[in-house]
Order: sequence, then structure tokens, then C-alpha cells
Amino acid sequence: MGASHNQGDLEVTDRDTTPLYPGQDQSVGPAGAIPAGPKLNPGRLWAGGVMTSVVVALMMIVGVSVARGIFAVPVPVPSSADSLSGFAYVALGVLAALVATALAHLLIMATPRPLMFFAWIVFLCTVIAVLAPFQNSVFGSFSHIAMLNAKVATAVINACAGIAVGSLITGAARGSVSFGGGGQGQR
Repeated sequence: MGASHNQGDLEVTDRDTTPLYPGQDQSVGPAGAIPAGPKLNPGRLWAGGVMTSVVVALMMIVGVSVARGIFAVPVPVPSSADSLSGFAYVALGVLAALVATALAHLLIMATPRPLMFFAWIVFLCTVIAVLAPFQNSVFGSFSHIAMLNAKVATAVINACAGIAVGSLITGAARGSVSFGGGGQGQR
């Protein structure tokens, strides 16, 4: 923790200077004032979120096109029930990126160590998305062994989209938070 100093009758204890956010300046200001907390630039965060959704959409379109066109694999996995169209599949990816942006915004405003929580949530959601094609759902079931290639292709596309969402939104969040001096955040 901190060290104690005796200044006459007044005992002063140094505070812990471990930064809460990457890039946070922990220096003590005038008269021992604690520096201002993080300031979020929501426009930068949401611009990053919209660009992430564009990247995810393009990534999923490329994945579906490669799977269908080159490998003749039906992606997303068809099922005996209503099949998820390629358009709806890409739209879900775009929606996931925008929901992740909203989650990052909420976590930055309300929690300590928001990017740690964000990383865990995105990681676990990505694991769910990777496993989803192998479950009894709109994506297919274990009884369709012939569809294993479609399930694997869908899982790979989902993993790539999840990694993109996690890394790009984290970068946008770091770039949209500033500390004290009104800077633009880390670059």
C-alpha cells in the first residue's frame, strides 16, 4: 500500500498509485487533489462499434462465400426446421457487434476494470457461438453427421467474428477514454 509520513501533528498516508485504466496518470495534482476519473468520448466509442460491425459483416460474408463457393458447404448449418439465411446470419453478427459496443459503454461508465469484464463476457459469448452449431437448435443437431463440415465451418466463422468483436471494441474503448487533461485516450 502506501507509506506513512509524519508532518508535524498531521500524519499523511501515501495512496496506492496503481492505475485503474491503462494509460491513466496517477500523479497527485495541486494541493494533493486526486486526478479526475476517466472521461468517455461516446462518439468515438460508437464510431468504433459501427466500424466493427462493418468489419464483422464483411468477415462473415467472406466466410459464407468461401464455405459455399469454394468448399460447397452449406453455411450457416441448415436444419429440418426453418433455415437461417445467409443474410440473417450476417445480420446477427452485426447486431452482436453493436450489442458489444453498448456493453462496453455500460461497463466503462459503471464498473471498475471495465475492459477485463468486457473481455470475459466476449470470450464466453464467443465460446457459446462456436458451440452453437453443434447443439440442437436452429443451427442443426448431432444426428446430422453428414452436416459436420457445415457445423465446423459455421463454428470457425463464429470464432473469427467473436475475436474481431472482442479485439476491435476493446481498442475502440481504450481510444475513447481519456484521463484528466481532456486528451483523446490512448492511441
